[in-house]
Amino acid sequence: MSGFQRQARGDGTYQVNKKTGDVRLVKRLNKKQYAGPWKSSRPEAKRGWNAKFASPSESARPSLSTFAKSWRAQLRGSHSTLQQWDLFLRNKLGIDLTEEDAERKSLDPIGKMPLNEIDSAVVKAWLARQEGAPTTVRRLLGRLKQILKDAGIHVEVRRPADPGHARRPLSPPERSDLDQVLANADEPTRRAILIALYTGLRRSEICALRHSDRDGNGIWVRRRAIQTKGRVDVQPNTKTAKSRGWVPLPAAVREFIGPPRQGYVLTDDKEILTPVALTHRLKDAMRGTSIGKVPYAGLHTFRRTYGMILLEKGVDVATAAELMRHDPAMLLKEYARSREDLKVDAIKKAFGDDEEPSEGAVLGG
Repeated sequence: MSGFQRQARGDGTYQVNKKTGDVRLVKRLNKKQYAGPWKSSRPEAKRGWNAKFASPSESARPSLSTFAKSWRAQLRGSHSTLQQWDLFLRNKLGIDLTEEDAERKSLDPIGKMPLNEIDSAVVKAWLARQEGAPTTVRRLLGRLKQILKDAGIHVEVRRPADPGHARRPLSPPERSDLDQVLANADEPTRRAILIALYTGLRRSEICALRHSDRDGNGIWVRRRAIQTKGRVDVQPNTKTAKSRGWVPLPAAVREFIGPPRQGYVLTDDKEILTPVALTHRLKDAMRGTSIGKVPYAGLHTFRRTYGMILLEKGVDVATAAELMRHDPAMLLKEYARSREDLKVDAIKKAFGDDEEPSEGAVLGG
């Protein structure tokens, strides 16, 4: 009865009846096939599929998490991208949670809802329940809408406005307060600051750094510590493939990293200092200093400062990007963000230092 099939874009398969020309939509979810009613066109077949599975039968009502699990199995991308998707699906939709996690976590109910019951109002309510910075909430909504779109559900919910970010490197006057921050910090935090400032490592990489990673006058960056809902995983990979590599060590950090031996660098022990605990300690050390007033001040501030210092000292962009294990274009976009003092100096160089221009002065005159 049915003829050839045509693949819809992420929406399943359209099956055509050779005799009547009618079309129906067939989707495979969680190893089960769901076929909609025959309709005269593909849009009607899509609506018919949604209407059919709005029936009271639980077996015919795949939930969002059920669909998302099947959707994830077909997803392709880099290791980092897939990992972020897995975190989202597990923490927001409850996919592949252990019984212990399910008892401990208070999951958002949207994951259990049937697909056909999810509309713009439901998504708006879900969005209002999300916590975090606007950028984080924007990212979460984008991921949810992508899954719903592939499930054939369109919702009219706009992302929160992108506020941009004020993250920036430390200015030279702010760097002068580093001695005070180091004096306030305990030994693990002091080490973390120096590693970030002199090597540009990320917080997750610093926490997972072992003494055995030392190789000559440098270290191998090959793992990171990820903390989610109080649980810490030391993963045998880095944020991206480019992040993995050998980084030279300035003399300022060679002493406490020392020759290869056992234990994590921050603790000199097999027990790891968690990323969240390190952030709390760092904030305590920065309190009362000018560095503590820098927007989004944290270990990544020192990584940005490391990149800025490289560029200020005349290191070419390609070499600076290699040292930071980053793409050159991203280095210029994110880590060479111009400070206010540099903008003021640029105007002075271009137009002079006079507060009041002389009468009749013209540009270039």
